Amino acid sequence: MMKRLLLLILLLSCARSGLAQDTLAVRDSAAADTLQRFSPGKALLRSFILPGWGQFSVGAYGRGALFASLQGTSYYMLWKTRDKLQRAEDRLDTRTNALRDSLVATGDTVGLEAKLDTAQVLVSGRALVDSRERHMQDWITYTIFFTLASGVDAFVAAHLADFPVRIEPEARTDGSVNLKLSVPLPSRRRQ
Repeated sequence: MMKRLLLLILLLSCARSGLAQDTLAVRDSAAADTLQRFSPGKALLRSFILPGWGQFSVGAYGRGALFASLQGTSYYMLWKTRDKLQRAEDRLDTRTNALRDSLVATGDTVGLEAKLDTAQVLVSGRALVDSRERHMQDWITYTIFFTLASGVDAFVAAHLADFPVRIEPEARTDGSVNLKLSVPLPSRRRQ
């Protein structure tokens, strides 16, 4: 659990730079015209189909790479955890059958199920299977979360693709940076 949390924190901290690049990028009108325009619904659907595709289609390349890596990692961990769960279940079944066959071969069939329930090797095997099932549920949750977050981000990015904002950094003499934000507002004409 702790390793997964540290991995998530590492990925999110690396994402800060990618998100900042997308946010601070001043879109050139010629570059913006070369991007194909997609409706927010199409961007959402694309992001659900393939991780990051919705963000890439509207020009949010840093966030697209972030979500592609987050979702790719969660899909991989989901597959890996499912494989570990399957192996633990197979091992438990093998041990259960071997112990049952051993008890039947010795003629010790009185209270067979109770003996199987209390056998230490089977108790530890069941504990491992339960642990793997919880890990599987965690990764299913992470995968669903990252998929939904990616879709929502692509939806919002498609809505804001043509938003005419300019962010200009200005270096100061004391080493700090001022950010100048320019948002044109619609003008009202008097007739």
